[in-house]
Amino acid sequence: MRRSVLLAAVAGLVVLGAGLHLEAGDQDRERADLLKAFQQMRDEFRRKLPNPKITEREPGFPVSKSPYAGKKVKTMDSREVGDVVSKFKPKKVQAGGQTVTAKNIVKVWATVDDDTKVHLSNYKWKRKQSFYLWFETALPVKIALYQEHPDKPASKNKELVLPQKDYPASFDVVQPGKPYRLPIEMEMDDDNKDEHMIIAIMGVGTKVEPNLTPDEKDGRRYTAKSANDYRSDVDEFFRAALRKNLEWKTSNKRVNLRPGQDPGSRASSRSADDVAIIAAGQDQSGFIKIVLKKGG
Repeated sequence: MRRSVLLAAVAGLVVLGAGLHLEAGDQDRERADLLKAFQQMRDEFRRKLPNPKITEREPGFPVSKSPYAGKKVKTMDSREVGDVVSKFKPKKVQAGGQTVTAKNIVKVWATVDDDTKVHLSNYKWKRKQSFYLWFETALPVKIALYQEHPDKPASKNKELVLPQKDYPASFDVVQPGKPYRLPIEMEMDDDNKDEHMIIAIMGVGTKVEPNLTPDEKDGRRYTAKSANDYRSDVDEFFRAALRKNLEWKTSNKRVNLRPGQDPGSRASSRSADDVAIIAAGQDQSGFIKIVLKKGG
């Protein structure tokens, strides 16, 4: 995928619970239960922290003129959020046919054309088709987008696409209950190859949360160096997460089914809940792998 931009995810796909068989009805129930757990976790956070502190800082350098680039970066108080989240009791859910003691749950989908919402793996993508990527979380996180290039050596095939310092909104904290659109329009490559993306997720208030450093002379702004350091911190976390296999379980990878079959979901809809890939993490931070399949 291209920029517009496209990301890639780790190409390898995890086979979950090879000996476990789930009936179709159980798999549909799994999706419904994941959505319910997401809503409960999100609402619990809102009750415990109804008015979180939000800080906004401007970049101290020129940025993209795109209407979606953002003019300021929104952050939350890491200590305040960490104190609240540390008291959360993880929720036991089924994701991908496995029991997950979830410390957070997120949803991911895309929009195309007239704002039609689509499932990233079940929708049949066309060559050069453009789209926006959307993300929603039950608990505050920061995210990064990677594209994987399967034809390159493993040590060089994962490209950090976002955040970019030209797009201040790409550094924003993703707040619970507020769907977040990544600020770059993406475009599929002009070929018939499936495309791969990875979304890295870093919990606010955790040790791996990246942070921008305010300018020493003007605390309302951050510097280009700070943005570059942030990207380096993100990449350091991501490489460590790959080594530790901190991949979150998703509704999109089911036992005895091909990756991309997400029972109970739709390929397209006006409702995000119909098309979202739902992911549950046993850690507050980790990553999600997604394959976008061409066929349109």
